[in-house]
Amino acid sequence: MKIIEVTELKDLNKGEFFKLKPESKKVYIKGDYLKEEKRFSCTDFEDINKERFLKPNTVIWTQFEF
Repeated sequence: MKIIEVTELKDLNKGEFFKLKPESKKVYIKGDYLKEEKRFSCTDFEDINKERFLKPNTVIWTQFEF
């Protein structure tokens, strides 16, 4: 049985893994908070050159197996 926890990005520690949707195959790593952007930088687990900037209140899924 898979247990998936739903939370907001701001509640996650730096360096932790998360998904944007429970059925998504893409896994991201939370990075630093950028004050100028008012967003967190999040790096794609499979390609470190891909980066997204997400708002702190973005709903994410954690505690999954990949």
